[in-house]
Amino acid sequence: ALSQVVDVDELENATICDVNGLESVMGEYEGKKYLCWTISPKYSCVLEYMDRTITEDDIFSIAESVEIPVE
Repeated sequence: ALSQVVDVDELENATICDVNGLESVMGEYEGKKYLCWTISPKYSCVLEYMDRTITEDDIFSIAESVEIPVE
């Protein structure tokens, strides 16, 4: 599902990081930055942002606030 938004393999300056204990990847593509992670087989998340408009700490705060619906 992530590849429908951005191909993680195409990210430049990619780094592996952590969102709520889940492996995530942060990188750049065509002038935009992305934070991507998979919560479960059904849910993946992508935050797209411009570096000059928000801090990395704020991006992680937003990512860590994501909750999946209980089924």
